[in-house]
Amino acid sequence: MADRIDAATPDPAGDQKSDPSEPVEQLQKKDAKKREPTKKNSRNNHRIWMTRCFRRARAEWKPLKIRDKIGLLFEGTGLLVLLVYTVFTALMYCANKKAAEAAKSAAETAQSALTQNIESFRIDERAWVEIEPIKPVLLDDSQKFGATFTCDIFPKNVGKTVATDVVVKAWEFGAADGADSSPEFVTGVQDKFLLQKMKGLSPNEPPVMPRPLTKVIAPNTASAAPFRLTCQSPKNGMTHYLIGRVDYCDQFRVKHTMRFCYFVVNARGEIWNCQEGNDEDHNPETTPDPTCNAN
Repeated sequence: MADRIDAATPDPAGDQKSDPSEPVEQLQKKDAKKREPTKKNSRNNHRIWMTRCFRRARAEWKPLKIRDKIGLLFEGTGLLVLLVYTVFTALMYCANKKAAEAAKSAAETAQSALTQNIESFRIDERAWVEIEPIKPVLLDDSQKFGATFTCDIFPKNVGKTVATDVVVKAWEFGAADGADSSPEFVTGVQDKFLLQKMKGLSPNEPPVMPRPLTKVIAPNTASAAPFRLTCQSPKNGMTHYLIGRVDYCDQFRVKHTMRFCYFVVNARGEIWNCQEGNDEDHNPETTPDPTCNAN
């Protein structure tokens, strides 16, 4: 009977044997799959490791004296408190940093708004110097050289406050027709020649002859004395240009510049603006100039 049972019972070792006819690669894959740890085996391994660590710690804890145990408890408690304090400090640092950044952003926004309000107020209240319409007066009607006129320039303050340190610099230039369309020509006269920055011009020889002109102009008032120039009508492809600039300070001690350029169109003395050279500065009203002497 026992022999029958033994014969009927399958041999586990014999079932696990590989079929010799299977390819080698397939057998290697099966072996690798058997060796791969499953999630269940991984959890069991972690439990075993934790159990061993706990048993080892308990085994080392039991033989310790009470004094040593109390010392370890105090050290562990101190380490825990230190860890909590470190985490709390880091959180407080992050919160304070965010609050500081928010305060800085709010301060910058407030400062920007204040600067814009000051700028808008001063632009509305400052002095604005313009040039009164030029009225040429005929001096000589020459057929050879063209008509010659006296062209008086009267600066006028159209702003709401007084303009101080008013200085007018201008010159008459004969140049080819259409020269006023060249920014290099017009601005070169306004910002280099008239300011004695032109190469070859001696600094001791001012390009502008002194002419009497008030240095202070009240609001809605034109200069009592003109800046007088001579102008001519076009002749033989040449045009006579009146190019200059007016520098002044407003009541907020900010310097400004008004540039102008005109020319005579015909023998009747009609005056037109040049294509270039009629503009004003865009200096911010929040940057005073120490050289301005505002009253």
